[in-house]
Amino acid sequence: MKHVHPLSIVMLLTMIFVFLTGCTPVSQSSPPTASKGVLDLRTWDFAQDGAVKLNGEWAFYWRELRESPPSPTVSRHFLTLPHVWNGYEWNGTKLPAEGYATFMLTVRLNPHEKNRLQAIYMPIASTAYRLIVNGQQLSTNGIVGTTKETMKPQYLPRLIYLQPETDTLHIVLQISNFMHKNGGIWKEIQLGDAQQLANWKEGTIIKQSFFIATFLVFGLYHLAIYIPRRRDVYSLYFGIFCFLISIRAALQDNISLIQLFPNFNWELALKIEYCAIFIGIPTFMMLIQSLYPQEVNRKFVRIIQMISLCFIFVTAVTPASIYTRLITAYYLVMLIVITYMIYALVLTAVRKRAFGIANCLAANFFLITAICDILYYNQIIRYGNFTSLGLFVFTLVQFTNLSVFYARNYRDVEQLSDELKNLNNTLEHRVQERTKSLERSIRETSKARAEMSALEERNRIAGDIHDIVGHTLTTTIVQIEAGKRLVEKDLPRALEKFELSQELVRNGLTEIRRAIRIENEDEQSFIFPYALEHLIAETTKYTGVTIDASISPLPSLTVAQKKFIYHALQEGLTNGIRHGQSTHFIFLLERRNATLHFVLKDNGVGSSAITCGFGLTMMQKRARQLKGDVTLSSQSGKGYTISITMPIIQMGKESLL
Repeated sequence: MKHVHPLSIVMLLTMIFVFLTGCTPVSQSSPPTASKGVLDLRTWDFAQDGAVKLNGEWAFYWRELRESPPSPTVSRHFLTLPHVWNGYEWNGTKLPAEGYATFMLTVRLNPHEKNRLQAIYMPIASTAYRLIVNGQQLSTNGIVGTTKETMKPQYLPRLIYLQPETDTLHIVLQISNFMHKNGGIWKEIQLGDAQQLANWKEGTIIKQSFFIATFLVFGLYHLAIYIPRRRDVYSLYFGIFCFLISIRAALQDNISLIQLFPNFNWELALKIEYCAIFIGIPTFMMLIQSLYPQEVNRKFVRIIQMISLCFIFVTAVTPASIYTRLITAYYLVMLIVITYMIYALVLTAVRKRAFGIANCLAANFFLITAICDILYYNQIIRYGNFTSLGLFVFTLVQFTNLSVFYARNYRDVEQLSDELKNLNNTLEHRVQERTKSLERSIRETSKARAEMSALEERNRIAGDIHDIVGHTLTTTIVQIEAGKRLVEKDLPRALEKFELSQELVRNGLTEIRRAIRIENEDEQSFIFPYALEHLIAETTKYTGVTIDASISPLPSLTVAQKKFIYHALQEGLTNGIRHGQSTHFIFLLERRNATLHFVLKDNGVGSSAITCGFGLTMMQKRARQLKGDVTLSSQSGKGYTISITMPIIQMGKESLL
């Protein structure tokens, strides 16, 4: 399907709106205007030439409510309609807005118009009127009165049907105003064929309904966008702005709200209309400021917000006779805002901001139409009500910008989605490769760990064998030396020593086989206190040394800790007997807080220079594996001292052994 550019949609809808705006019954040729209270339409055919605006000079009677023309001797004044009577000179004085008056116009019709169904379109008048044609009352808006207390205001445009029996219409229009800053009628009264005017009014209602519905939909749409995306304040401001436009449109021109609810309070409707203006201006500034924060000064926006709040407050608490006069002052504020916003929007275009040119053209078009309407409502120019067109174009451009923005985002999302899909496929392939690589690494690591474990086990076994062999040989040598000395003196005792040596060797071989066969011993196969006591007893028995042992109650220890203590004591005793010629040992094993303390001291020859052999080196390595520390100290002639500290690793509930 061929892509339709969003600007084409904007142009199409704008043309539709302009067409609807142009639905008017005004004649194709220039109609005559009233002069001195008389409008001559004797050559005018409503069916062919269209409706006529009853513009021109109407007879004007200030502070009089007449139903018929006065006698020719009464002096007459004339006022050009449509126009308010404010400022009109009457007997040398300018008229105020408050008061009442009668307007009269004689219309001379084409003789062919007699007995034809015709209609008068009567717009709103400020602020109540009574329409009398040929002595017959045809329409009223509110209640016309001579004081504020006796009148009742109402704004309700009407299409009034009549079928003249003569070729002359005497139109009497009574108007009273004690509520509004403007008195009289500033919109055009029309006379024409009933069907033409009915079609025109229907088209106007359709146009206004289309306008209101469009902005309501735009407002709801943007608020729906804002709800899940609270950071997008542009959508919030634009939604509020659209709602304000639709509210004001419902209270203007044909006043759709009053058409639906004729008894709607006039004062409340007017307050809503004015507040919509006072809220709409700062909302428009906030809208543009959210789009272009660098071009629209935030402080200036705050100032306009404060000023608008003051106008809203005055409108809410004062009657129409007061706050309607304030609109002129607010027009000055609007002109300042419009001038500033035109400058800021031109900057956005010059600086090539996003949608800067489109927004600049649309917003400036809207602002220019607003200036025209300000001049129109102040009776400076004759034509107005262009703001609706400016708003429509501006809103459509914003809607189009938003559509383009989301279309681009959708395109970017699709592109990112494709890239993410490709990345996922690539990532999946990478993950598979990494998985295979990790599996290889794990296998290699497992193999290396197995080899390392085997090496550590061999080292452990070597250390255990060293401790066992060293201790066994040391005790055996002691027994053999004793047997040699007793051979000649006491043969039975010598044989006993040799048999003990043989038993020691067998026991050593048994322990070596067990060290090679068993990797880890559990609690039941390694009874810690008994093993230490047995080692001390055997050493004392077979070597003749004395050992003062002090073993305090200890908490539960791991098998590795127990075996380390056992082999450390075994290695210390062996070294002391073999190398230090020790005959007496002091052994201390106790707990100090969370630390286990091991001390073995002998009375050997000692040495000022300590050399660590294989046994002591293995002892230090095992201590480091258990996060412990081994300290060796010695002085010549005072023996050796082995001190070991290690943290207690409890394997459960503490128990005394």
